[in-house]
Amino acid sequence: MIPHIACIMGVIEGDGYTTKHYTVGMAVTDKPFADSFAESLCKIGLSPRIHVYEPHNGVSKLPLWRVVAHSKMFYEWLDSMPEDRFQEIIEKYPREFIRGFYESEGLFHKSKQGRGIVSFYNTNPDLLIRVANILTKLGFHPSRMYTEKNGRAGWNSKNVHCIRLIRQTEPRASWK
Repeated sequence: MIPHIACIMGVIEGDGYTTKHYTVGMAVTDKPFADSFAESLCKIGLSPRIHVYEPHNGVSKLPLWRVVAHSKMFYEWLDSMPEDRFQEIIEKYPREFIRGFYESEGLFHKSKQGRGIVSFYNTNPDLLIRVANILTKLGFHPSRMYTEKNGRAGWNSKNVHCIRLIRQTEPRASWK
């Protein structure tokens, strides 16, 4: 059960959310990611619902998959978790945490030279440093951190590390 919690924690640190109405959820355009997140919620005993919203405002052409589960016990447990316990779970299940975070905030793409690049984007540079440290402990070597004008920051990792990272974490989200 705890490996699934680590994955859920990675998603929540990225595109996921919790609310004071005891909700844990996320909304994405990638159905395999939505299914994977719902599966992880099921594995810890929650009963997620998946709703699909077809684009109607002309902004997006892709359907939005929203996964939502409600649990007062899970919300209160996660909300009151001390930082050292959070870190302990991540250290015990780093691949699962990275999988959840990658599915939320990761991107696999090719450089102009045709090299594979895995990037993570998030507005919290401290979180990206934490992720880079986890990746380093797993034997990957993020090559650089950068900050964009819009406040997003990212880590890149190139070539052989990309393929190994994808194989080890087995994300379900589509490679973009």
